[in-house]
Amino acid sequence: MSTRINRSLRVGMLVVSSRMVIVVMLAMGPLPACSTSSVAPTATPLPTYSGLSFLHNTVGSLTEVRGDRPLLVSGFGLIVNLHGTGSSQVPEALSRHLITEMQKHGVGSARYREMTGGQGPRQMLASLNTTVVRVRGLIPPGATAGTPFDLLVETIDEVDIQTTSLEAGQLYTTSLGVLGDNVHMYHSQERATGHGPIFIQPNETDPSALQVYPLRASVLAGGRVTKSRRIELVLNQPNWLRSRAIATRINEQFGHEKASSVFNTAMAQSDQLIRVNVPDRFADQVDKLLGLINHLYLDRTPSFGPKKVRELAQVLINEPRYARDVVLAWQVL
Repeated sequence: MSTRINRSLRVGMLVVSSRMVIVVMLAMGPLPACSTSSVAPTATPLPTYSGLSFLHNTVGSLTEVRGDRPLLVSGFGLIVNLHGTGSSQVPEALSRHLITEMQKHGVGSARYREMTGGQGPRQMLASLNTTVVRVRGLIPPGATAGTPFDLLVETIDEVDIQTTSLEAGQLYTTSLGVLGDNVHMYHSQERATGHGPIFIQPNETDPSALQVYPLRASVLAGGRVTKSRRIELVLNQPNWLRSRAIATRINEQFGHEKASSVFNTAMAQSDQLIRVNVPDRFADQVDKLLGLINHLYLDRTPSFGPKKVRELAQVLINEPRYARDVVLAWQVL
């Protein structure tokens, strides 16, 4: 009898406890969901304009230029036609790379037998009339295929202690790429080639300098671009309408000589990217073109120009340090 009573009491207390828990939970309100799909905080939107306030709504205030700096390319090359002042010291890994490059350019073939004196790549590398050099150059921004640029050649100090002079030598055709003179980067994509007679410039104030630096020389206009460089405008905020409007405005002011329905100076590629093709008339003045584009206002209503000219004149009076920006903005207005 007592056992039955105790059991009933325990069941009753359990029911009461369960009801109290439910009441408390209802009073607390709904609990947060235990889900991994919680809403992330909204990111702060990027600014529409950047830079000086009087240049807001210019192309430069709405975009950032990419590819507007010279590009350093390099590689390893072979100087030939030396008069016993070269070196046969070539690390094996570098030797294999150069042999492959030389074979690619025809060394050892019947076609170039007269030029190489009948020597194959290995015989040329072992000759004291040749030496391996590091080759470097700067490809200008916006350079198209075939654009020439100067090269610097110098002996590889860490492996070559035998070469005594590069005088009268000629750089044999070599491939140049980004980090191409890194012994571990032979797979670097070719951006240019280099070849031609070398030039050792004497120091005018010290003629004996020719004897001090005989292991460094230039190849004037010896580089040739093989892969055209891209210049791109990246919008501060993704916006297809703005991307197209900027491209249209640039083409109105700086249309390409070869413009067509599918090609022009500015080509909107996406909601955030505009490709810039340098017109022929600016081929040697890419920096000037980019400066003018950056200071080009999108507003082309008749009343805007005169008003902005007066505003810029006041900026010039109050802040002479911005003279360059004012002059460029005036030019495109």
